[in-house]
Amino acid sequence: ENMMGVDPKQQEMLGINLGFLPISSTTLIQGEKTIVVDPGNFHVGFYGLIEDSLEQKGVAPEDVDIVLITHSHFDHMASTHLFPESKLVIGEGELEFARDLYWPEFIDAITTDRLADVEYVSEEDGMKELCEGVSVFSTPGHTPASISALVETDGEDVALIGDVAMTEDEFRTRELSHWYTDEQVVQIYESMDEIEELDPDLIVPGHDNTFRP
Repeated sequence: ENMMGVDPKQQEMLGINLGFLPISSTTLIQGEKTIVVDPGNFHVGFYGLIEDSLEQKGVAPEDVDIVLITHSHFDHMASTHLFPESKLVIGEGELEFARDLYWPEFIDAITTDRLADVEYVSEEDGMKELCEGVSVFSTPGHTPASISALVETDGEDVALIGDVAMTEDEFRTRELSHWYTDEQVVQIYESMDEIEELDPDLIVPGHDNTFRP
């Protein structure tokens, strides 16, 4: 928190994020549907940060219609269990990827009771509308089936891109993290190109503040 210049006593969780600490950007969408995007890591949910932040917006976990997961890394989806009555929207094949990556009990705990109410997003879907003003689309690279969302709000288009770019600098410079394979780099650049072609007014990266491209 000190390193990133964040004072949690002064700033709401849903208004900021904490950089490369293991906390992802979490977004609340309120419209035709109430949607939480990337509810975050284990401790974010365990210590009540998600629930407290939602309460400040007048939202209870049972009010959330959809939990949208940009990708299945635990720092983005581990607190999905807080919303057992919500539909889960995730990239097609992403849960299988996570089962290979993590221990099976982790994914089972999040998904077993809701597998009949999961909506998958594939590359073939193109721009898929979830509800009025909210669409999702495939943006692979960071993981095989990462997805992003485009939200129309207050006359502006907001792109929620998960870890297609973790930070504003990563999006602008395209200098990516060293652990990507050559194939992943190609996919990420293609996903960034697609996002740029949408010409969003605002972008929410996976681990940085919202910015105007």
